[in-house]
Parts: sequence; structure tokens; C-alpha cells
Amino acid sequence: PSSVVSLTKMSSGKWAFPPPKTTASRTKPYGISTDSSSDETEDASAITRMKQSRAWNAALAPGGGIFMNMFMMWMMGNTINIFMVFMLFMMFNGPITAIMSIDATFARLDPDGKESYLLQKLVFALANLAVLGLAFYKCYSVGLIPSTAADWLEFVPMPKMLETSVGSV
Repeated sequence: PSSVVSLTKMSSGKWAFPPPKTTASRTKPYGISTDSSSDETEDASAITRMKQSRAWNAALAPGGGIFMNMFMMWMMGNTINIFMVFMLFMMFNGPITAIMSIDATFARLDPDGKESYLLQKLVFALANLAVLGLAFYKCYSVGLIPSTAADWLEFVPMPKMLETSVGSV
């Protein structure tokens, strides 16, 4: 049969494989083209799509923790205790640190600096601001943010007394 490859033993003791008959008889798998320039553009577009996908994953990551933070806030209740203070510190510290280092977060995705990722940075900042909003809401519901008139009585000037009365016996 023609599919059987005949091997011949060379004089040095190694086996010699005959070269393939023609390369034209082999077909390329589906999706593989013979044009090398299209391979380079497809590779570049695939890398760009991968970078965009990773940028969107980084942008939406803070949004994934919003529901967890809401559940933790609900579990803590409305009393002030040491755990509440730690939770509020982390809810303020995390988003502020993330917003301050937004350029470093997205610089890891594109070390060349060719992409701007402006929309992804905006979504990232908005998601972190949403977490900050939750932290402020929790401070408000616990009573740490002065929000009533009674909280500001110290700054209200005392009215001048127009009349005085003195009792005598």
C-alpha cells in the first residue's frame, strides 16, 4: 500500500525517513489561511480583543463586591461597635486607594501604553464611587454623619435675652 512508509537503515546505524512526496497534497485545517499578512493582523486583533476583555474585567471587578458589602452592612445592624468601625474603614479605604491608583491598575494591562481604556477607567471609578456611597449611607444610618438640626445646635447662636426676672421674698 502507498500509505506505508518504508524505512531504510543507513550505514551509520540510524533510520532514515523518506521526505514527504509533496506539500501541496496536504490540506490546511479549517480557519488557517496561507496568507501570512492576514495571520499578523488576526494575531494583532486577537491581542487587542484580549486586552479589552481584561480591561473590562478589571473595570467591573469593584462592582462585584457591592452586593457583598450590602450584605455585610445588613448583618452589622445599626449599632456602633468595633467590627462596624473596621468594616467602615475598609469600605472607605479600598475604593479611595483604588481610585487613586487607577492609572497603575490599567497600566498593567498595556505596558506599551498604546491603549487609553478611558471608558473602562470611568466604569472602574463609578463602581468604586458606588462602594463609597454605600459606606456613606452606612455612616448616615448609624448616626455618624450629622444630618439633623439637633446635631448642629452647638453652632446656633443663643438669642439675646430681652427680659429678665428676679424673684424676691
